[in-house]
Amino acid sequence: MGLADLGDFIDVKGVEKANHRLLVQLDAKDNYAYLLVDSVNHPDYEMVGWLWGHEAKLHPIETPDGQDRPCHCVERAIPPMRDPQELFEEVRRRDDPEWF
Repeated sequence: MGLADLGDFIDVKGVEKANHRLLVQLDAKDNYAYLLVDSVNHPDYEMVGWLWGHEAKLHPIETPDGQDRPCHCVERAIPPMRDPQELFEEVRRRDDPEWF
């Protein structure tokens, strides 16, 4: 419904397999951070990487197996994704009271 999953600008994209990519919808918000979280070792979760929406939109548009609509598909490597520590620093920079 257009609301962020964390704070006011982070959308979490969870995956269940180590080879799954970050999938960002075509209508993604340019100023949202899209964070890939790996649940392969549930109950331990790994923040793999992230991109701003406008950066994710530079990646190829595909319709991955099992998906019902096309999206931007970002490989898991860093780069192209940013290090999760950078996202933590962005949250701290914004000094968002909801986080602390």
